[in-house]
Amino acid sequence: MESSIADLKGDVGENLKNFNRECPRALENKNQYHADLDENRRAMDKISEFRLQCNELRKREEDMVSGLEIFDIIPDNYNELKTVETQNENLNQLWSIKQEWDDQWMEWKDIQFYALEVKDIQEGAWAF
Repeated sequence: MESSIADLKGDVGENLKNFNRECPRALENKNQYHADLDENRRAMDKISEFRLQCNELRKREEDMVSGLEIFDIIPDNYNELKTVETQNENLNQLWSIKQEWDDQWMEWKDIQFYALEVKDIQEGAWAF
């Protein structure tokens, strides 16, 4: 049982290190007038990957709880896992907003200048 606890603790720590190294925190393309839909997809794929890893670690934690109770061992808190889950969800929200903005930009950029409805653009921009 102690080996399983140590393995889980190590895997949780490794997950945090990988998250800090690989999570999509910055734009690869710094051109503010360019909607990079591939970049959004890559970011969301990485976020989904970390969500899946966190879910697997939580499942392992839950599976051990009953065994820990038998031996009267208090389960660890795994704050590193909570940190990854929280930051990953925050990144998911940010990249979702970026995706919405890029979708809106792709729509606006193809409109002829004389056909622009300023009121519609203002309302769309205020949504962000």
